[in-house]
Parts: sequence; C-alpha cells; structure tokens
Amino acid sequence: RAYAEALSIHERAGTLQTDEGARLLANIGIAKCKAGDLSGALEAYERAVHVHGRLGTLSTERGAALLRSLGLVKGELFDHDGAVKAFLEAKRIRESIGALETLEGAKLLMNLGTSRGLLGDLNGKLNAYSQARLLHEASKTLESEDGALLLNNMGNARKEYGDLNGALDAYAEARTVRKRARCLESAGGAGLLNNIGAAKAEAGDLQGALEAYKEAVAIRERTGTMESAAGADLLMNLGATKEDMGDVDGALQDYEEARRLRELTSTVETANGALLLMNIENAQAKKAGVCQPSKKVGLAADAALRVTPNRARAQLPAACA
Repeated sequence: RAYAEALSIHERAGTLQTDEGARLLANIGIAKCKAGDLSGALEAYERAVHVHGRLGTLSTERGAALLRSLGLVKGELFDHDGAVKAFLEAKRIRESIGALETLEGAKLLMNLGTSRGLLGDLNGKLNAYSQARLLHEASKTLESEDGALLLNNMGNARKEYGDLNGALDAYAEARTVRKRARCLESAGGAGLLNNIGAAKAEAGDLQGALEAYKEAVAIRERTGTMESAAGADLLMNLGATKEDMGDVDGALQDYEEARRLRELTSTVETANGALLLMNIENAQAKKAGVCQPSKKVGLAADAALRVTPNRARAQLPAACA
C-alpha cells in the first residue's frame, strides 16, 4: 500500500521519470514478486527499465541488476526468449563497465545458461555455466552456497548430455563446497543428495543411491523441509531404489508416505504425482506376483520450480532473489 501511494504521488507530480521514480518502480517489482504477483512485477520492472533508458542510466550495476530481475521474472512466466535477451543485455552492461567478474556476474551467467537450456540449447547452457564457474573462481566465491548451486546445475547439464561420470564429479564437488560452506544441512543440500542418488542409480550403483537418498531424507527431517513436493519426490526415488533392490515392502512404505505428502501439498495431479501413483500400482502388483511395466523415477533439484519427470533440472533461483 505504501508503494502504491508513493507511485500515485510521483504520477500526480510528474516525477516518475526520474532516478527516484525508477528506484521506486524497481522496489514495487520486488514487492509484487515476493507477493506472488509476477505479472505485476514484470510491469514494474519493465517500467523501471524504460525510465533508466530515458535517463541514460541503464548502463550501470544497478541497471544490470534490474535487467537480471526482469529476466528472472520472464523466466518464471515461461518467456525464456525474453529472459535470455534480458540476461544478455545485463551481461553486455557488466562487461562494458568492468563489473562482470563478480559474484553477481557469476549468478547472471548461471541464469543465462539455465534459460538457454530451457530453450533446448544445451551447448549454450554448458558454456554459460563454464563461464560462470570462471567468474566464481576469479571473484573467489565458488566456495559458497551460490557456487554449490552452480556446480549442482553443471552436474544436471552433464547428466542431460549423458555424461554420468561428469555429472557425479560435479555433484561431488558441490557436496564438498556445501560441507565447507556449512550449507549441506538445507533443502538445497537435500536436493543435491537426491541428484547424487539419481545419478548413482542410473549408473547401477543402487547401494550408493540408497545411501544418498537416506542422507537427503535425514537432512529434510532435521531441517523441517520434508513435508513438501520435493520431499515427496525424494521418497518416491528412495522407494524406487528399494524396489530395485528387492525390498518391495519398504518401497511401498516410502511410496505411501510420498502420496501423503503429495496430498498435503496438493500436488497429486502433477507429472511426478502421476509417476508416484504408477509406482504404487506396479509395486502392489509385484507384491501380488503380477508382472507390470517398469517404473519411472522423477528427480528433484535445488530450488525446484517445476516438475519434469526423468530429467535432472538446472533451476533458476527464485525471481525475487
């Protein structure tokens, strides 16, 4: 309400097309984003960009940060082309003012890589992630939660490429970084361990997958993040691994708990919710001695935004970040 009143005052006074007006519009964008009003955030950010453009002040660190926020919101609204354009313009600005080799520059390139991947440009995604890693190293920020998220996303991308060994190497490095940065005990750490488990299962190391999933469950229980859609995905993956190892009863217990979490979070009617129901049906049939088609396992990742079955996903951070 305070922002709305301030906006009305600026509009009546004809002072919205000023640096103070641009700052107000950017803050309104942040507030609307946090409130879940992405369309309102998009409008506010676009107006702020327009004001900066008229004032000739867009080519600044603040302008680059604004464009990154605009790109994140566009990505949330599935306008991945628009997101890439916003990220590229922010990158051009940071390069022109010598502000790319920073933590914010590394985060920007990770966002660019993710959006390119969502457009099907896997090479562009990997290249952007590789550049982001170089920027983290140059700014000495790789040993951080942001660095760990990038490494996790690099692992996801390598897995998409079919490079399981490369994916496991990236995940292992991400885990080491999280331990050193003391951020393994988090939802992001649990998501990373889920990805490690999925990659190990695909590589045929079921015992290693089981251990990774169990560690992820323990972290979610300790951090109070189990009752979520990501927690349901994790339990489904744990159950699938137990089933592959011959423990059908244990698998059914995990599947049923995953279904409870799906019902709790109103996510039964999603792609991974459907996979879970299929797994339950298949396991019940197996217990009864009836052959069924092989199951599919959905994956979770850091800062998950959307469910995509059978594929590890590199994720954009929240658009308000």
